[in-house]
Amino acid sequence: MRVHIVPAGDDHAREHHKSTVSKNVSIDLIKNFITDQKILGVLNSDGYAAWGVTNGHNNRNYTQWLDMNAGDICIFSRDKRFFSACRVVTKFKNRDFALHLWRHNKKLKGSDANETWENMFLLDQVQEIDIPTTSIARVILKDNLEPYKENFIFRGYQLLNESNSQKVIDVLKGNNVLSEPLSGFTFGHIDGVSVGDLFPSRLELSRSGVHGPTQAGIWGRESEGSCSIVLSGGYEDDIDNLDYICYTGQGGQDTKGRQINDQEFTRGNRGLQLCYEHKLPVRVSRGYQITNGPDEGYRYDGLYYVTSYEITRGKSGYKVCRFHLESELTLKNLEETLSESLPDDYKSPGRKESTTNRIIRSVANREKIKNLHQSRCQVCGTFLKKPDNTGIAIGAHIKGLGKPHDGPDTLDNMLCLCPNHHAQFDAFSFYIDPDDHTIHGLDGEVEKRLITVKGHKINKEFLSYHKSLYHKNRDE
Repeated sequence: MRVHIVPAGDDHAREHHKSTVSKNVSIDLIKNFITDQKILGVLNSDGYAAWGVTNGHNNRNYTQWLDMNAGDICIFSRDKRFFSACRVVTKFKNRDFALHLWRHNKKLKGSDANETWENMFLLDQVQEIDIPTTSIARVILKDNLEPYKENFIFRGYQLLNESNSQKVIDVLKGNNVLSEPLSGFTFGHIDGVSVGDLFPSRLELSRSGVHGPTQAGIWGRESEGSCSIVLSGGYEDDIDNLDYICYTGQGGQDTKGRQINDQEFTRGNRGLQLCYEHKLPVRVSRGYQITNGPDEGYRYDGLYYVTSYEITRGKSGYKVCRFHLESELTLKNLEETLSESLPDDYKSPGRKESTTNRIIRSVANREKIKNLHQSRCQVCGTFLKKPDNTGIAIGAHIKGLGKPHDGPDTLDNMLCLCPNHHAQFDAFSFYIDPDDHTIHGLDGEVEKRLITVKGHKINKEFLSYHKSLYHKNRDE
């Protein structure tokens, strides 16, 4: 992780920071200019801050920009102070997008008159700061910048080397700037955080590991699921009845929070679909902006499960993705963390308390194996189609997870099976020979081989284990 120093004191820079850093650029606008799926695949928010640099004299800026990586920190300076900090999400070169956002650099003349800030990067975790530039300049070695003086001014875009970056990061941490979350992307409760815990800001909620993004309402990945959501009044179609939530997905809003386009089952919305399909828990936090939220800040309200979803017309007239979630906690436990005076409309009957203990399987692997086999069963070759034309195949484990089997959650321990053959395989109605992949034990079936594809290698050890259980069940 390296630090980029970005002067933003002239008129152009002040205007750009106000329009595309202090305010997000919507994901819909980004998609109008960006088609690279590798870039779009890392974007899971409704919008991002955007910045760019010109090529610079002798391509100086461009050369430094090439060394930028996701996770790097940008700190903006003007009037001898660092006033803003953010984290790099991704970068790309796009002249048309830069012209749309910022037009040309009117300060340049002659052959450079058409130059724009086309070396672009998207940012999140935007944070207002107030640190004198001298506090940073003091810790930077003179072989990177000119010798330190009290009237030192940072000039031009600069990428600090690793050593100086770490020194600056230490200064930022000392000023409580862009501290890393305690936990990464994960499902379930966060160690050290209890239901009802309060956080003064989205930044502190992020640092706790409860909800990573500081702006997006959904923390999710298309290949793995969505591990948390925040209710903060951002969507007019939301319904919050404490232990029941009707939650509107992300996308289709302008910078003022108005729905202006249809939503799709992509990004975090697709992640919530996967939570429904694979019964993954979703952490729910409520903000001060809503009726059932805390008086100030944000409150962690525990785990919920997606019980159904649909796409429908919202109040705006545009299509929205709606998800129905129910709490695993009793209403009584939830109400203990809320204020005593709740409107009658928001009260609902209590539920019997239950505790869920289960293994959180890798959704990414289950989706990958289905994609490798195009959702066709490896035993019968059948493709069972859902109404949305996707397949119903199941990513089945050969050596079971958990006790007493303790099999790994890896691709080489998985098969792609239809629901019928999945049930039979788990019941040890047939086995697959570890050496030649012939299938044995299916009534009425002539000897046949398992259907295999390139990219899916099956571990013989796990097939041997399953075969031994097949024979053990026969002997008993």
